[in-house]
Amino acid sequence: MSSKAKVFGNARVFGESRIEGEAKVYGNARVYGATIGGFAEIHGNATVEQATVEGNARVHGDARVGGGALVRDRAIVRDAAKVIGAAVVDGDAVVDASAWVAGGQVTGSAHISGNTTVRAGEIYSS
Repeated sequence: MSSKAKVFGNARVFGESRIEGEAKVYGNARVYGATIGGFAEIHGNATVEQATVEGNARVHGDARVGGGALVRDRAIVRDAAKVIGAAVVDGDAVVDASAWVAGGQVTGSAHISGNTTVRAGEIYSS
């Protein structure tokens, strides 16, 4: 863990996880074997497992990111959203409510919500 990174509150970091840069993990968040870097924040009841969250990205609420997914730049994953597999969420994209990104990409200033699913090979951009 870098000297400027912070893990506090009831947050827990497990296994081979790396918390780098000025990243923060707090609240009841859980990180398992993931890399959290830059100024990224993981908080609330969020879980990040075997994935990368970097840049100024935020994962919070009851969101789940895992299975090799990448969340970067200023992207936000929140509420009960899930980002899994080879998924990428980047730019200023927002994934929230019960939306799933299962191997696809959400990019630019796109916002997916509700029961939307972005599958492998699909790109949602705006």
